[in-house]
Amino acid sequence: MRFVSSTVGALCLLCTFTDAAVIQRRSNFNSWLSSEYNYAEAALKRNIGSASNTKLGRGVIIASPSTSSPNYYYQWIRDASCVMEHIVENYLEEGQDLEYITDWVEVQKTLQRLDNPSGGYTTGGLGEPKFKVDNTAYTDSWGRPQRDGPALRASTLMRFATKYLSTDGNYVRSKLYDSAPQGQSQTIIKADLDYVVSSWSQSSFDLWEEIQGQHYFTIIVSYRAMVEGAQFAKLMGDNVAADMYSNTANSMVDTIKGFWQADKGYIVETHNIQGRSGLDCGVLLGALRAPYIFVPGSTEVLATTEAMIAAFEGMYPINKNDGGPGVGIGRYPEDTYDGVSTSSKGNPWFICTATVAHTLYAAAEQFKSSNSVNVTPASLNLFKRAFPSAGTGTFNAGSQEFDNIVNGLKSLGDGFLNIVQKHVAQGGGMSEQFDKNTGFNQGARDLTWSYEAVLGAIKARGRL
Repeated sequence: MRFVSSTVGALCLLCTFTDAAVIQRRSNFNSWLSSEYNYAEAALKRNIGSASNTKLGRGVIIASPSTSSPNYYYQWIRDASCVMEHIVENYLEEGQDLEYITDWVEVQKTLQRLDNPSGGYTTGGLGEPKFKVDNTAYTDSWGRPQRDGPALRASTLMRFATKYLSTDGNYVRSKLYDSAPQGQSQTIIKADLDYVVSSWSQSSFDLWEEIQGQHYFTIIVSYRAMVEGAQFAKLMGDNVAADMYSNTANSMVDTIKGFWQADKGYIVETHNIQGRSGLDCGVLLGALRAPYIFVPGSTEVLATTEAMIAAFEGMYPINKNDGGPGVGIGRYPEDTYDGVSTSSKGNPWFICTATVAHTLYAAAEQFKSSNSVNVTPASLNLFKRAFPSAGTGTFNAGSQEFDNIVNGLKSLGDGFLNIVQKHVAQGGGMSEQFDKNTGFNQGARDLTWSYEAVLGAIKARGRL
């Protein structure tokens, strides 16, 4: 009896120590989330020209301050639009950062009208992917056109304009949406939306600027622009355009659904690319940026998330050493770009690792909002990562299974942000990638999109 009592006492003491260790880890993680959010917000804004940051022209958003090995010291329409959507959210939620938005609007008006290798203002030039920081055209060889930029820019600015309309309607109508006939608009949103109507079905380069074809990310963000464009056009009293955008969105649906390949068990980014599986972080980025048709909590997106995790967990040596539920995630399994050279093997990206976390949080948020979660055979393996005893079925709020799944998804998402935490530079800096062997930052330093991706994931976690 005495032995048993001592053993029980020792076990209880061990439990106390274990609980204390868990609490301390959670406290450290929560503290890091707060400090990293603040650092990332400031770092993101250091890459935007403003009245207080005169190293860049006002409204200019650079992808990175890196000017060699690699040179990312340019304005990409896609990257800038994603970053500006975060700034717009600051304005919508807290009334902050208006000057960043209006400065960016002026730059975009200039860039839209520049003749460039993709064309002119009404002849395809809106598909030009990047520009110099002095707001002139980049004319060297590049993967062009890229058709996601106008859709992303329009969606970002429509969120702003919908709110700002009651503050300064003249500004919105003169600079953002003028209701002119297709191809004749002199405003940013209307021109971008009309470009999407005429070009969405055409071939273009993907978001990684490497392959030409039709791509899930490009088409799903274009679909979002059309759906929200129809709503915004009605708000502006432009029923002709509203019908055109709505009809265009409807014409995209079958194409979007065709990216789900049940035999593979995931959504492909691009069809039939030799030497590529089609598995790609761009799909998850698209599901978050444009949560339509295949939403983050759908079987298709969760199955794709599982396929991404399974593909990368054994690929990078560093993933075997981290020991938690999260792993470093790259762009796609066949990647050969290491941040400097394309003749190597790819690395984990901060964008993609944070995007997996964000997807898991967004799925949990969706389930909490709908008070139900549906676990299918196709998505079961992902749910088992979150909750090992998960089984197929529909589970409603209030059940133990529902709580276990939602809490498990949050914990699994934390595992991926833990990976980010382990590999940020001292103080919180993030490059494009972190080395698959050493874990140190690699590639373009202070990548603006890396900061935006982590900020988005942390905000999504905060909504749970």
